[in-house]
Amino acid sequence: MKEGQNENPFEMPHLDRAVGLPKEYRHRQEEFEEHLTDEQLRLGKLPIEGYEVEKTDKEIKIINYADRAVAFYMKEYGRKKDIVLPLENIHILKEGGTEEWTHAEKFGGAHNGTIQTIIIDRTASGAEFAVHCFHELFHAKDYSALQVVVDEAGTRSLKEYRAGINIMTRDGKTTYFKDFNEAIIGYFTQRFVHEFVEKDDFFKEDLEAIGGKIRVSREEELEKLNTIVDQLLALNTDKFKSRDEIMDLFIRADINGDLLPVARLVESSLGKGSFRKMGAGSMYDEPQSTTA
Repeated sequence: MKEGQNENPFEMPHLDRAVGLPKEYRHRQEEFEEHLTDEQLRLGKLPIEGYEVEKTDKEIKIINYADRAVAFYMKEYGRKKDIVLPLENIHILKEGGTEEWTHAEKFGGAHNGTIQTIIIDRTASGAEFAVHCFHELFHAKDYSALQVVVDEAGTRSLKEYRAGINIMTRDGKTTYFKDFNEAIIGYFTQRFVHEFVEKDDFFKEDLEAIGGKIRVSREEELEKLNTIVDQLLALNTDKFKSRDEIMDLFIRADINGDLLPVARLVESSLGKGSFRKMGAGSMYDEPQSTTA
């Protein structure tokens, strides 16, 4: 093997990293990752009995359409890995099925990162269905890492470690930057509506039927992220020409997993320890400068 060559040639198709491997797999990373991939494919395609409906040709077309749009934005921001979710891992549920299936934790659609599966409610509007597909597929294609967590009883479980900009603690109990990922996906969902859906004749009748207005989720989270970006710009007018440059740092942290540029900016602007404090708190807590 040549110097510098990757000793682990296997690349997980639906994940960026796996950490916290069990002791027996510590020196068998490739074997564990292959096993993890097989399990994601097996569990992710299991039918959701009592809720799932068969995909129509139109729904499949819209799923593929949304998938290409997500890939377009990922490429725009330097995402090198194109996570391709098998169609069998995308489940269409009856109207209101997501709310019932998740016991009102999710509405309209949901993504499970541990087994890389998506559920989306069937809707009468193809345009609204496209928006739900885009949102959940963005979750699936975002930077992601899983971890093996062992509880006090010694029971192992697989949990998310990174979901875009979100960071989970190694015990799997606390999530940092938990609202930021949704805010960024909300930002791209708005772009998807304006740059794709509203300009495509395929959705013309659907848009007319709903008065040309599509409700985009996570608007409140996006508004709070915009507030943070504006404050960071106000404190760094000598370094940045526009707010888009700062927003790009958050976006790239979410899509590519690169948190360091954001951390440096926040720490230099708001004081030492502010990045961790921002992540541990809520987006709804107004960030305050600790510098003179």
